[in-house]
Amino acid sequence: MKLLHVVLPVLKIDIWIVLFSLLYLSYAFYESIVAFVAESIFALWFYV
Repeated sequence: MKLLHVVLPVLKIDIWIVLFSLLYLSYAFYESIVAFVAESIFALWFYV
């Protein structure tokens, strides 16, 4: 049981790290998509 008490907080920390990194990655991915769409719309509007 002592091992479990040691492992559980570490697992919780790992889960939080994974969640935050996933959140950050999805945000960066979303931001790049938005930037790409905005640039292409601006380019189309600029050329037309």
